This record gives sequence, C-alpha cells and structure tokens, in this order.
Amino acid sequence: MNRPTIGLALSGGTAKSVAHVGVLEAIEEAGLQVDYLTGTSGGAIVASIYAAGYSVQELKEVARNLRWKHLARLTFPRLGLLANSGVEHFVNDLLGEVDFNRLKIPLAVVATDLLTGNKVVFREGSVAKAVMISTTIPNVFEPVEADGTLYVDGGLTEYLPVETMLDTFRPDVVIGVNLGHREAKLTRPRHLLHVAMAVTGIAARQNAMLSETKADVLIRPPAARFPSFDLVASEELIEVGYKAAKQRIPDILNALERKEPGWLDRIKFWSKE
Repeated sequence: MNRPTIGLALSGGTAKSVAHVGVLEAIEEAGLQVDYLTGTSGGAIVASIYAAGYSVQELKEVARNLRWKHLARLTFPRLGLLANSGVEHFVNDLLGEVDFNRLKIPLAVVATDLLTGNKVVFREGSVAKAVMISTTIPNVFEPVEADGTLYVDGGLTEYLPVETMLDTFRPDVVIGVNLGHREAKLTRPRHLLHVAMAVTGIAARQNAMLSETKADVLIRPPAARFPSFDLVASEELIEVGYKAAKQRIPDILNALERKEPGWLDRIKFWSKE
C-alpha cells in the first residue's frame, strides 16, 4: 500500500509567518511527513528553510533570534523605502547558496511580475534569490530586477499557494495554511508602511479566498492580533500555529484515509490527545 502524499502550502504573513513553524511542529508530532512545499512571501522563507532539512527545533531557534536588521536596510531608491537584499543574505547564510534541485523536500516559490501582473513560480536556480523576490512587498521594498522584468511579492497574485501546489506537484492531499485575516474593515493606517500593507492585503485577501476552496484541509491560525512587523512575538506565534494545526490533525488524517482507504490501519501515531 502506497503512502498518500502531502503538500503543504504556506501563505504570506510578514512577521506572522513564524506561526508556520508551529504548524510544522504539529504535523511532525502527528507522525506525518510533508512531501511537497509551496510558499509565498514570509511562507516562502519558512518553507525554504524546512525544505533544506532544518528541524522544527532549529527553525524555532532561527525565529527567536530573527530581527529586521537581518532582513532589510533603509535605502533611498525611487521605487521603495527599503532594500530587500537582506532576505537573500539571510537565507544564504542559513542554507548556503543552494539551488532548488538540492533541497530535501521539493519546493515552489510564488512571486509576481510587476510589469505584466502575472504570477511567477520559481522551481529552479537560487533558492535565496527566489525567496527574496517573493517577499518584496510593493512600496515597502524596492522591486527586484531580474530576467528583464521587475518582481514583487507573490501575495499580489497568490497569497495562499494552493493552486501552485496542485499545478506543480499534484499531491494526494493539500494542506493550506492561511495567516491572512478576513475582517470587513481594516484598522486605520498610522503611517506609510501601514498603507502599503493594507493595499497589498486587499489583493491578497481576495485571491486567498479562492485558494482556500481548493485545499483539502485549511488551517487558519488566529494571528490577526499580531502586528505585521513585530519580530519579538515568535514564541506566541509558534504556539498559535501549533494549536490551530493540532485541531485539524483529525481532518488531515481523514483526508489521507479517503485517498488511500485502509492507510490509517498501517501506521502508528505516537502522540495523541
């Protein structure tokens, strides 16, 4: 009997993306193995590190020590407030200059072509470069110029990369993790960064609603109360992600059983509540 395969699609979320680490912890604790990963923006950072072979405990340590000085620097370009090259250096420092074909778990990273408005999926070349491109929030970070075009954040075209998972890897079961919020009215912006995040968030929220319908199991960690740029709440965010995923483990198991009847009888889960 073949084991049904699992694809995990991780949404954006800026600093809130640390919650994805808690999701991975709950999945591992249930004895499940992730076979494919897709990531957008902050989700691409977590997905790339995990795909390279980092354990959940190692990811937790990375999250605890992460600060914005590692990811961005103030600049004065015409097209953004911050330079995003720090993300590329950060990922390279952790993983080395690794290409997609050397990752332990197959990964696809989502970005947006600013000149055409089309989604772009990275599956080859430098992982760190793809992750940097995927995290380039318009108006906040300077667009990345490469291949004759300008790239920005993947959240504009696919905030929750479920369709990319289905089109690229076709796993038996797709788990989508959406850190976006659904409030009808956003908090009044207090400065330019808030305005930029609000504008990007409107597009992300709209395309994520469609993506959610295509996932076999959807996990929605309640992360709305956390600021988008607060990197000091990692412990709380990991716990929020863990608890939300833990609640959906029975649904994941049922989805796997539907794909491969009798599969659950062949495995043993060592941690249950």
